[in-house]
Amino acid sequence: MAELTELLGGDLDELVRSLTITVYVAVIALTDVFQGLNARYYFRRIATIEQYLSETPDWVLKLQKSARVS
Repeated sequence: MAELTELLGGDLDELVRSLTITVYVAVIALTDVFQGLNARYYFRRIATIEQYLSETPDWVLKLQKSARVS
């Protein structure tokens, strides 16, 4: 450990703090991007699902509902 501290110039605590902050910021940013893209995907599916429900015969919808696994 002494060699590592000597190699890094003695600011090991500051390096660990900086790396920790970097990792947390990266995780938060990637989570934000993932959540945003996921919300966009499901928002864009609304029109497709509404079209499917309006064009599909009622007997097919009833059959799908009755065949649903609980």
